[in-house]
Amino acid sequence: MYCPCLQCPLIVTALFLIAAIIFLISTIVLAVILEYRSRNPNKSDPISNIISSVSDVVNPTETPPILWPKPSGSLYGRFKRAAIATDNGMCSEIGRDVLLLGGNVIDATIAALICTGVVNPQSSGLGGGFMMTIFNSTTGRCVTVNARETAPQSANQSMLEDSSSDFLTGYSSVLFYRCY
Repeated sequence: MYCPCLQCPLIVTALFLIAAIIFLISTIVLAVILEYRSRNPNKSDPISNIISSVSDVVNPTETPPILWPKPSGSLYGRFKRAAIATDNGMCSEIGRDVLLLGGNVIDATIAALICTGVVNPQSSGLGGGFMMTIFNSTTGRCVTVNARETAPQSANQSMLEDSSSDFLTGYSSVLFYRCY
């Protein structure tokens, strides 16, 4: 519906000022009413009961005890068949299910990484980095794969041959972690 009177900037400005004044007055009236009711509580008034219960929470008379969650059975987990950890429980379950269905560790990692890329796209996905700890039960060794960072495009293996100690400390150690 077209209204020609709304084309005049003076009329639009006046309407806006009237609306702003009404809003300001109603806010002041509401603040005065709430302040009055909080100073003169009436127990039969439900609004006063809400205000007094909120003020009790904001200004408690005594400090409530901290209730810590109950600890789990063990901080050291022992898993009989499979275990995988991601930043989302659903993705951990997908990776575990891939292992239980006969997939290998790489299959489970890729499945969990794709899931994480879907549920948490801002921090993971295909082409992103990862950390993996692999335990070889035949040798009893644990290997950690750190694929979080990438080297610059012009980096090559000969950079490490001259002085590998340069890459153990300082700014170079960020990209070449344990490459010596």
